[in-house]
Amino acid sequence: MLCDLDAPETKIADDLKENEISDYKDSVFFMIQEMEAWFISQPEILDHFYNDNISNRLAKKHASLFEEPDKELQRITKNTARKTYHKVNHGAQLLKLLDIDKLMRDFPEFKRLIDKLK
Repeated sequence: MLCDLDAPETKIADDLKENEISDYKDSVFFMIQEMEAWFISQPEILDHFYNDNISNRLAKKHASLFEEPDKELQRITKNTARKTYHKVNHGAQLLKLLDIDKLMRDFPEFKRLIDKLK
């Protein structure tokens, strides 16, 4: 089961209990970050996709620490040739560029999901 946590990773146990699914915890996977955090975690794909060195405009912190990564992407892309980041217009294309191995290293819940699917 895939769930949108909408909370920090530390709240997983609370969410499992609140939704009465603790018995299934090994089969429940949480989308903790917005997918935009994944893009931010691999700034080289942003530079490539937007054909601009936009990664140097990102705050220097782990991608999971951005409270609103979608707004951060909008901020750093607003003056690019491809225009401001838009989830529908750009999201699917950026997802194709992501390095799965890097995602598994950077996001433990993502790794847990992939390991379960293998």
